[in-house]
Amino acid sequence: MTGLFITGTDTGVGKTAVTAGIAFALKARGVDVGVMKPVASGCRETSSGLVSEDSELLREAAGCADDFAAITPIALREPLSPHLAAKLVNFELDRKIIREKVFPTYNRLCEAHSFMLVEGVGGALTPLAADYAVIDLAWDMNLPVLVVAADRLGVINHTLLTLEALRARGLKTVGVILNRVATPDYATQTNAEALRDVTNIPIYGALPFIDRETSAAAIASALGSLTEIFYQAGK
Repeated sequence: MTGLFITGTDTGVGKTAVTAGIAFALKARGVDVGVMKPVASGCRETSSGLVSEDSELLREAAGCADDFAAITPIALREPLSPHLAAKLVNFELDRKIIREKVFPTYNRLCEAHSFMLVEGVGGALTPLAADYAVIDLAWDMNLPVLVVAADRLGVINHTLLTLEALRARGLKTVGVILNRVATPDYATQTNAEALRDVTNIPIYGALPFIDRETSAAAIASALGSLTEIFYQAGK
């Protein structure tokens, strides 16, 4: 399968916004792009069940008509690490259950679309179950990984830890996007250069501040030629 798995150094670093921007840009190029957030917490109740706001943003950006149950097969109400959100409703997640719920849907979406964008929840090591983390899901999907990091003080350590974890799992990392979530200061002026000095992974950005309120079109514009780089990396 061709596609990318998008993870982050933390929650709230702009993963969904970046994923939506890439989806929008690929769709504008005529690419049949599918999106997926396999596990999501903090979902809201609707007439058709629990729906993730992130999944809504991704589906709109990609212009696809896939059901939310397909985009997010495991939807949980409380905004917690998924294994904890599941426990609150007496739903015990484990590796076997996650695979059984996620991969039939994932395989169908792979057949329906020519390129997949899959967004993880939280950071790379966020537990989906006691024996299964976001990083394990990326491994099972066999997709190269794009990391989104918050461009602020502390991002060097957070990024290097994430890259080390991905490397230890044998996953291919195509790059790191720095998203400027903090007021510009000396750290934001030097983070990209500092990371380039200590890793051979491409460091992109910093992007101007983006979050879920930023339109997918504006994010796609900010990404510019990066979308083509990521598209080629995922083929």
